[in-house]
Amino acid sequence: MGYDFSGKGRSPLSLNAGAWEEVFETALKFGWKPLGTKATDVEDEMHGVGAEERQRNLARESETWNGSYFMNAYQEIASEDAVALAAALKRAIQFLDEHEGEELDFKIDEELLLPAISFFRRGRCYIG
Repeated sequence: MGYDFSGKGRSPLSLNAGAWEEVFETALKFGWKPLGTKATDVEDEMHGVGAEERQRNLARESETWNGSYFMNAYQEIASEDAVALAAALKRAIQFLDEHEGEELDFKIDEELLLPAISFFRRGRCYIG
């Protein structure tokens, strides 16, 4: 399973499950406090569901939504949350630079984090 992140005005970011877990855990380690995701009607809209039915479905979904970042339901990551996630990943890269050549007791994959920083710093996005 993988995750496709989309947001207005940018190329999508696709991560396999392990890569998204690594990005998520690294951000937590470097100070990100997740706000939780929000249910949306994006998927219904993509499938041509009418506005009234989308509204009913969203109301029903929102009642039980748990804020998960690990579903493919086109849930929304709020702008503030995405920017904070990017900032935490940037701190991880800075930490890596400051400790270059030192042996760390955890892994930081700069090649994985740089595209994620670039994507999430642009704000609100969806996980599909």
